[in-house]
This record gives sequence, C-alpha cells and structure tokens, in this order.
Amino acid sequence: MTKGISRIWTVVVGLTLVGLTSCGEPAPPVGATEDLDGPHRKAAGLLARYDYDDAVQILESVVERDPQRLDARIDLAIATMNRQKENDEPSALAMLDDLHARHPEDLRAGFVSAVLHLRAGNDAIARDRLAMVLEGDESDPFAWYHYGLSLERDDPEAAAEAYQTAVELDPYQRSGWYRLGSVAARLGDEATADAALATFERLENNPRATTVRPIYGRLGPKSMARPGGSPPKDDARPFGGAWSLPEPLAIVDGSPNWSSGGRGATPAVADLDGDGRLDIFIASALEDSSPNAVLLRVEDGYQLATEHPLAVVPDIEFASFADIDQDGRADAYLAGRGPNRLFFQTGPGDWTDVTTATNTSGGDFDTRDVAIVDTDHDGDLDIVLANADGPDAILNNDRDGRFTDVTETTGIGGDAGSRRVLAADLDGTRDLDLLIIRDAPPHLVHLNDRLWNYRHDDLEFERIRNADLMLATSGDLDGDGTMDLITADRDGDVQRWVRDEFGVFEPRLLHSFEAPPDNLAVMDVNGDGRMEIVTDSAVGLSSPVAWTPMLADPENGYGVIAVTDSGVPQMIAPGPGRFAFTAIELAGAEDTTQAMRSNADGIGAILAARLDDRWTIKSNLRPDAGPGQSRQPIPFGLGGAESLSYLLIDWPDGLFQGEVPGVGDAGGDGASLAAGSVDRISEIQRQVSSCPVLFAHDGDEFRFVSDVLGVGGVGYLLEPGVYSEPRPFERFPMPAGSLAPDQNGRLRLVLCEPMEEVCYLDAVKLVGWSLPEDWSLAVDERLAIEGPPATGEPIFFRTTLDPVTAINDRGDSILPAVTNADRTAAPLPRLDHRFIGRLDHEHVVTIEFDRPIPTADGPRTPWLLMDGWVEYPYAQTMFAAWQAKASYDAPTLEARGADGAWFVVQRTFGYPAGMPRTSAFPLSELPEGCDALRLRTNQEVYWDRLRVVIGESAPPDARRVTLPPSGAEFSAIGFPKRIDGPQRCPDYDWSTRSPLWDVRHQRGRYTGFGDVLDLVSAADGAVVTIGPGEGVEITFEAPPGADSMHWILDNHGWCKDRDRFTRDGETIDPIPGEDVRDDEARILLQSTRSRIEAGR
Repeated sequence: MTKGISRIWTVVVGLTLVGLTSCGEPAPPVGATEDLDGPHRKAAGLLARYDYDDAVQILESVVERDPQRLDARIDLAIATMNRQKENDEPSALAMLDDLHARHPEDLRAGFVSAVLHLRAGNDAIARDRLAMVLEGDESDPFAWYHYGLSLERDDPEAAAEAYQTAVELDPYQRSGWYRLGSVAARLGDEATADAALATFERLENNPRATTVRPIYGRLGPKSMARPGGSPPKDDARPFGGAWSLPEPLAIVDGSPNWSSGGRGATPAVADLDGDGRLDIFIASALEDSSPNAVLLRVEDGYQLATEHPLAVVPDIEFASFADIDQDGRADAYLAGRGPNRLFFQTGPGDWTDVTTATNTSGGDFDTRDVAIVDTDHDGDLDIVLANADGPDAILNNDRDGRFTDVTETTGIGGDAGSRRVLAADLDGTRDLDLLIIRDAPPHLVHLNDRLWNYRHDDLEFERIRNADLMLATSGDLDGDGTMDLITADRDGDVQRWVRDEFGVFEPRLLHSFEAPPDNLAVMDVNGDGRMEIVTDSAVGLSSPVAWTPMLADPENGYGVIAVTDSGVPQMIAPGPGRFAFTAIELAGAEDTTQAMRSNADGIGAILAARLDDRWTIKSNLRPDAGPGQSRQPIPFGLGGAESLSYLLIDWPDGLFQGEVPGVGDAGGDGASLAAGSVDRISEIQRQVSSCPVLFAHDGDEFRFVSDVLGVGGVGYLLEPGVYSEPRPFERFPMPAGSLAPDQNGRLRLVLCEPMEEVCYLDAVKLVGWSLPEDWSLAVDERLAIEGPPATGEPIFFRTTLDPVTAINDRGDSILPAVTNADRTAAPLPRLDHRFIGRLDHEHVVTIEFDRPIPTADGPRTPWLLMDGWVEYPYAQTMFAAWQAKASYDAPTLEARGADGAWFVVQRTFGYPAGMPRTSAFPLSELPEGCDALRLRTNQEVYWDRLRVVIGESAPPDARRVTLPPSGAEFSAIGFPKRIDGPQRCPDYDWSTRSPLWDVRHQRGRYTGFGDVLDLVSAADGAVVTIGPGEGVEITFEAPPGADSMHWILDNHGWCKDRDRFTRDGETIDPIPGEDVRDDEARILLQSTRSRIEAGR
C-alpha cells in the first residue's frame, strides 16, 4: 500500500473494530430450494434488461417461498431500489437496514445500504458501513469510490486518496478519475487534477470504461443479482493445439482440375444457396470453362457447382460478399482484370448479373482489392476499389438501384499502383477511414470527415504513409475499445501502430519473419476472449498461399480455407485446444415495415462482449488483410463459460444496443449468446432522438402529453453545408384536461429527455386563459417551412367548420379518421423504406365543407387547425436522401374556388412539429366561394383531425393569467417506458421508468442536479442542459379556476441530437443563446455547469 492508502486504511480499521466479529466471512448457507434457482436467475436476467417491476414480482415470490434465501432478499431490495416508483428507495433501504442488522457480515447488504444512505444524505452511516465492507474486501474499487464520496465533505484529502485507490484498482473507472480530478483541483493539486480529468476524457469511447451511478449495472458486483444454481465455469483450457493440420478440402462427387500457380485462387466464404450453411468461392481456381470454384456445403463435404452463375465469369481474381440490396441474402462483387461484375442473389441460390443496371463495373482496370462498406454512414453499402493500373474509386450506393462514382468528389482516387484497401476507424472519430496500400510508398490515408469529405495528408499518419507496407488489418488486441492498426512490411516485420506523446503514429514490432506473410488476421484463436495476430505460419501454411478465416463450425471458432501453390484447397480446422465459442450475425434492417438506418449486414458495427470481468471487442469488418471479403458470423470465445455475460453493439448509425442472454426486447426471448449458437441480432428500430418530452400532472398523476421545442433543433442537416434555422421558442397549447392542480394546489410539469440528445431549456411559463363557455383557443404554431412564420399568438374562436367529406389520393373516404382527435389518423400510402419519414408517393387529403369558408374580414380570419404528428427523418437520413435526389416535400395547401378550380394557397407551409399536437395555418388568401381544401405531401405526416375555425378578437370578458415557475427541480428521473401505438403514435408511461437505457450523453459540462429555478425563470441564455434520462419538474402556483382554464406552455430553448451528421452532435457545446446572454446570465450559466458527462 502507498502511504496515502495506509492513512485511509487506518481510518477504516478504526471505524470497523467496534462491534464486528465476523466481517469478511462468507455469508452462511440459507436453505436454498433448488426449484427457486430458475425464477431467481430469470429475475437476474430481467434486471439486466432494466425490467425492474417484473423482477420485483418474481423475487417477492421467491422470498415468500424461502424467507431464508439471503441473496434473494438482497436482490429484491436491489430490484426495488432500481424500480424508482414512489417510496421504492425508502422501502429498499428499510429492507437492507434490516438485513444488515441481521447479517452484518454480508458485504452486499452493507454496500448497497451504504449507497442508499449516501443518497439520503446520511454520510456518517454510509461511511461506517463502507468501512466494514472495505475490511471484508479491500479490492473493490466501487466501495473505495463510495467511501470517497462519504468523506468528501468532511475530509477532502482522505476522499482524494480513496478515489486514487479506486482508480488504481480499476483504471477504467471514469467516475473515480472525475472525482479525483475535481477534489484535487479543490485542494490546489493542479498536476493531479489535470492528469485525472485528461484520463476521464480519454476513456469516453472505451467500452471497458465504467461510470458509477446509483442504478443497476453501475455500482459494481456487490449490487448485481446473485442467483443460486449457476453452473461453475471451467477455466481449464482443453488439451491440445489451437489448429489442426491442413487437409485437402473434402469434395463430393468428382475430382476438380485445380489450377496451379499464377494470380487468383483467392478464397472467400458466404451462404451462396440460402440454406444457412457457409459455402466457398475460389476465383480462377480451375482449368475449365468454368474457372471459378463454387463449392456448396453438403452433408459430407463440398460439392462443385460448375454451372453456377458465379462459376463461369472469366478473369476474376477474388470476390467480395455482402447484402448490398438489403434483402437478407449475400450478393457478390467479382473483381479482377477488366470490368468487374456485381451479382444479386434474388432468391435462395438464384443469381442475377446487375452490373450494367447498377453502373458498378468500375471501369476497365486491374482491381486488386474491394471493400464493401458504408463509407458515408448513410445506411447502405458502398463499394471501394483499389486498382493497380488506374485510380482507386468509391461507388456510392444511391438507394435507387444504381451507384454513382464519387471518386472525384471525395478526392480518394490517386494514381495507379494500389494493391490493398483497409476500411477502419483509424483516427478514433466513429467513422470509417480508408488506408490504401500501394506497391511502393507513399501509401494513401483517407480520413473520413463525413458528407463525402476526406482529409488526405494528416501529419499523424506520416510514418504509416511512408512505411514499406505490404498488408494491413485492424483489431482490438488489448480490449481497450480502440482498433489497433496491424501491418506487415516487405522485410517480414509485423507491427502494431501506436500514438506517441504528440499523437503521431509510430510502429511497435510484434513479430519478425524472413519474408512477408501472404495474409494477416486478428482473431481469438484459443477461445479465451483474447485477440491474437495470425499469419501463414501460425496455421501451418507456407508461402505462397492464399487463405482466409472461415467459421465452418461456430462452436469451435475460426478455421482457415487456403489455396497453396499446388492449387488444391486446404482446410485447416480448429484444433482440440480451444474453449467453446458463440457467434453473432448482425442484421441492420430485418423488418420491412421499418425504414433503414444501418446497412443490412451491420458492417462497421462495433461489438463489445463481456465475459465475467473481461472484454472482447471486435468490429464487424473484414478480420484479415484480403483481398476480397467474406460474409459470415462473428465468433466470440467463451473462456469456459456457458455464454457471454452480455453484448454491447454500437451500430453503424450510432445507435447503441445491449443484449443479455435469453432476454429480448420488451422482455421476450432474446439471443442465447451460448456455446455453439449463432444468434442473429437485428438492430432495434427505436427512436433515439426527437425533442424533449412533456408530462403533465392531471390532478391524479403524471401523464404523457407530447414533445416540445421541435422547432428549436440545433445543427439539423438538410443537405451538405445547409442546416435548419432553429426557432428558440414554442407556445404549446395544452390539451383539455391534461393539466390540473394537485392536492397541494400546484400545477406540475416535467420536461425530460428519454432519448439520446440534449435539451437546452432557457425559460418556461404558463399562460392561462379563462374564456366564456362557448369559446375555444388554439395557437399559431407549426414548423413553418415557407409562407408566414408561426407567431405563437393565441387564436380565439367559437365557430368551427368540420368537413362533410374527406377523400385520400387512393379515392378512399377517410372522414371518420380526420374529424376526431383520437390518435387514429388518416391512413398513409406505402412508406419509402429507404428513408425514415418519407412516403413512397404523395399523400393527398381532400376535405369538403357544406358551405363556403368565410373569407378574412378584419379580425375575423379563418384558420386551418391540424391535429396530428410527424415522423422526423434524422440528419443521417437527410444526407442519404440528398444523395438519392429524394426530396422531402412538406405539406402544400390548396383551395377550391366557386368556379371549381384549385388554387395553391401556400406551398410547403409546414407541419405539426413532433408528437401529437394541434398546429394552425392562417387562411387569409382563399379564393371566393372556397368550399374545399387539399393537403399534399410525401412526408410521413399523420393527419388526425382537420377543421377550419374562424379566429376572432378575444372576447371582452376573457381573463389572462401568466404564471412564472415557483419551483424547478432538476434530477436524473430515468427513462419513462415508451409505448408505440399504431401509425407510429407514441405514448410514455411515467409510472414505469428505467434508470438506464442504451443511450449516451453528448460530451460536455452539464447543469448540476438540484434547484434550477433561476435558470428557467427568464429567456436570457442561461440554460439547463438536460441529457438522456434527466428531467426538470416545474411547479406553478395554481390560480382560482385553474381547472377550467385553457393553458399554453410558453417554452424557450433548443435541442440537439447525437446523430453522426448533426453539426457538433458529439458535444453539447457550443451552448446556444449567446446572442441574448448578458454578463449576469453568462456567470449564472457557467457556475451551474458543474457536472461532466460523456458517453454511457
């Protein structure tokens, strides 16, 4: 121990000597009944999926049947604590206090109760209990972290030493680094503070990093469920080698005439006939009229399919496989000398040459390598060509069945002389860069800045550009979340490239061979979860040879399919000395009713597999140096366990998703993640960004109302270089009955962020109108595109014209759907499944009235009121649509005059700005005798109710009240459960809130939790920064007659999502509102930004 730690340990011992006789002893056996092990394990799985309510119910049943089952009683308290219903935390603390009194030796009861006492402000009690825990287990970094919290107020020096111990025990504990930096700064130790906070920031995107929070999964192993009956893990690796000896590939029915020597004969694997088994393609492998070997897997080996469409294509040297057309089947890009060929698998085993139709030949060049990846992160797969005798190329997928050569636009072309292409995140910025290896240096490093922009001369890569490289691949060798660049040079040196103190990449020698290997791969060889570098010699092959990894048997991990100079394919099967594996197959788009966000194969995703206390991190990219590309599952070694503990997936679109063995979305059956299984995991198509969500207390409870500030989106991309202009205010008309005083005479609202974005809330007030019984109120609100801007002014009316007929573009009568605001909207035409929020063709709604609409006359003005909601496209979607020249056409309004002619009132006037709400548009320029209106749009706008009202001046006896907030409390309220209704109509359940969800904070300094009334009382640019899982409860003193008033919520603020294409989407900076922020507001803003968040 260091001197500082010894000082703390003295304190710990002093605190724990009194009254302890058995601290550190294991908990005594408690009469577990074997038939309760299953329910207990199920509850643990539900906890891991944040389904706390069901876990509580199961554990209550377990405890009722076996009250002596101590671990189940502690787990019940843990589940109750996390459920976060009213009085859950006090109930959990009471349970744990009782358990701690009865079992003071139990470290879990002591630790979790100490955490809750800290939350309740009982630092002294927490400190005593944590001291007991640390005497029993001094190696727990979570206990040291919380011990530091308990000391921080009274003894900051001892707290700093506790945090130092925590990060020494767990260098990936981000929270410990942050608290250490903060306390060190307070103590004047700037060197320690700077180093600690730098480490905190460096760990932001590391999946191994831990953020300590008082919620399940973030408090360490003592706060995790501990079900009985779990099978023991076998840590002993099976006896034998990792590789079997090479054997000739077993060919059924025939003796192929293999071609020896020369270029080509490069193998790749994919399912070529749709039977779920991996087949083999070897280019130019045969001395026959069908030069390519298509080897289909059969019961006893492989059958040569000489008549297969891929077998007969000449001059092919390799193939790249991927699901390019997003139909769930492998497609093939065959490349070599001369024009390349693209084949789509249109049915199981049915192949069609679509080269001409898709414009994908790539020209008459000698192509040496092909990567099929989503280069621009727009949700589809593009094709990157490395050419030996011409410029390299990117063929961009336009999503209309054709590809466009964007080489000149991106600037990646270069001169002749390329031999390999590597797609990887070389600079750690969450997008795919390109390394083009040339026959001779300098090589080409193209760093992706998105929107088809690349940097080509970054000085950090200078040594790489000028190294004498032959091969390159990437993989995470040490599980730190950063993909390492691995290369082989002409001298036979295999090197790993690491950044020096200035950020410049330098080589580190790993292996040295007499000659460069023929291929280079990063894989888990032994099944222990550790990634290793594999070369020809490691698998028992000698040069010259072409080989690629092949997952023929998912339970045993990668084997190798190879072709030596003799031309005879060799299979190197996994050896007996391996732990078992599980395998993952990703699917970015399986539900054809959902629009696409990630490519169908999930290519480019990052998978982080947790196995006990170890991480294995892989990218869903080619695991070797090529050429070509296989399409097969991704294996993960289990190290003797029956399954992975859990799996995290960072999809190419930036969506984050967790998988727990056996527990699927919404509590259904999920991936097993077990030995020998191949789990196909689809991206959960959930809304990860929109706008801040509003809940209102209706006198009984909080209920979901809608979202707000949709007009205030910051950094939203319309097309490259063009961003939307946010409007920093919205006046939202509260639906009737949604807001009423509670039993204490207060009006209460919650504005929160249940998605992956930040809200900058500047000011909130309530405006109430007391109107005569026959009067109503609307607001001039909409997301205005063209025409008059939305003013937010109230619209008073007592005359309503409902349509008597309503017809859509298909000739269907839809009158019931548009005459009641019941969240059953007019049915839409077919969706354009390429793009979120876009229709396959225009939606037209024509409404007719039984009399002409009065024309505007002084203060009497007709208004079109539109109840409805919209499915927003993301910035990524807008970029993809821009590429495809697919426009989003906002609603246009037309009117029919007395002569029967249609007149355009306003093109693209706008739409309801988010979830269900009422929007309005003035009808001040209608033709004479207008008795019909027509709306047309190709956006996914749901019209729930359409009507015309006649706006008038406020009635003389109208009474207006303006309520400033009387209180505003900011906290981590959790994530209310989202319920998706028909027609994408959302709802949220306030009573069911999870403290965690698969989202990440944008990097930056957020507002500290607590009282934020000063921040929301004036529109002055001093904002509350609200991140995922956080919200502000705002209270107002209800005036007399509040129940019958018409309420308008006057919001000022902005929001910004974390989409890859949102401007500055990775960070909460710059904070909007600078144009209205004076010195006083600036000081207030900075003084309250006391909380650093980044990532998970």
